Amino acid sequence: MISFIIVLLLPSVVQSCLKVRTVEPPKCECLYYALDKNDFYDTIDSHPFSNLTFYGSDKFAKPIVKTDECYVSLYCEGDFSLVVLDTQKTTIFGAYSADGMCDPLVQKWLVDDETGFGYYDRLYGTCVDFTNGGHLPSTKNPKTCGCVYKSLDSDNVKEYASHFDIYPTLLSKYRLEPALLSGTDENGCATYWHCSSNNLKKIVVEQSRAYETTGPEVVTCYYFENKNSYEWSIIPGDNKDAMSTFIYVTCIDYAVPMPTLLPPSTPTCSCKTDLLLDRSIMYPASLVTNWNIQAEISEDRCKWKISCKENDDVIFTYDDDSSVKVSVKSQLLSAQCDLASKKWIVRATVTNDTLAYVVDTLNYACARK
Repeated sequence: MISFIIVLLLPSVVQSCLKVRTVEPPKCECLYYALDKNDFYDTIDSHPFSNLTFYGSDKFAKPIVKTDECYVSLYCEGDFSLVVLDTQKTTIFGAYSADGMCDPLVQKWLVDDETGFGYYDRLYGTCVDFTNGGHLPSTKNPKTCGCVYKSLDSDNVKEYASHFDIYPTLLSKYRLEPALLSGTDENGCATYWHCSSNNLKKIVVEQSRAYETTGPEVVTCYYFENKNSYEWSIIPGDNKDAMSTFIYVTCIDYAVPMPTLLPPSTPTCSCKTDLLLDRSIMYPASLVTNWNIQAEISEDRCKWKISCKENDDVIFTYDDDSSVKVSVKSQLLSAQCDLASKKWIVRATVTNDTLAYVVDTLNYACARK
């Protein structure tokens, strides 16, 4: 009788069982590629970090690659430094390897770099010999470094960088220490720099912008005969690839705030300023020398006095009624923001005369013939 009851119960037990299906994870198809001198230039043409092309083909080598299912490791040997190109950034791993784990759910590499673990859309690696610098057509080697470089600290930052927007928002608020040179070339030009402590963050100021970076930037000084000027090539650092006529570097300590004279309730200036870089609109200038800017700026940044060191001219530009750009050469530029109209009242000292202008933007630069 008991056996019969068990038999009757069996169908209900079977019907209550769950069917479990196993789903295979997607395959690891994250992109990686080892670039050498034969295919590097074709790849770099579509990449935003084109300054690497300043290095000749003899400066590149294919990295060593080790793979195991969803893992990849790229590294270089000898004097070569590993450079990894992602779609939107370039990272210099140097003598260290780039080790990535492919996340098959998003098909991206998870890599431990200088900023911690982060995702890379792709790992395109190449080995670059930075030891002897790159080369460009129309260059020459100066006996001494012709490029302008300055290490900033809390004592001199106002003199050299007060006209940059990063000064009131950051550089004047925390203690600054000078950046230390990690290397120089045979002409005395900087090649690397670093901060004395891991607690400090590196700030780079160049002609078009200023930014915090983890680096390491690799820089090379070039002479351009067609422009008769020396310029730094900043190769690559934190998506800030650039050419610049000068470089200022400092190390900021966010743990040590500096006293400020500006009350928190004081409004900031609403008038616009723009540092000019294009020599073609600065007639009759033949060389832009923005590293020679001397600026006296009020705490609210609504009053400016601009002059230039080494007897360079202060250049001021504006658009006339016909939208034609006019360039004014002067010895001294004074400007005050009219808060009601948000326009600048600019006075330019030219020889013994003072010319007045009302403009939307204060466009300024230092230059010489």
